[in-house]
Amino acid sequence: MALAMFLDDDAEALRRYKAGDRSSDRVVNYFGGQGLEGPAREWREPCSIWNLAANLILKVGAL
Repeated sequence: MALAMFLDDDAEALRRYKAGDRSSDRVVNYFGGQGLEGPAREWREPCSIWNLAANLILKVGAL
């Protein structure tokens, strides 16, 4: 999801996702596009692997 947000240049969604947001409409819409809307609404705590991926994408994007 972080990659899709990055490629869409949706910095706000990526910021929210990185902060652990898995329930706002802006973030859930990315999951919904992959058929994962239900699980995304249930995820409340950030997963360290997702934070790692989001941080990497932000760093690469800053280069």
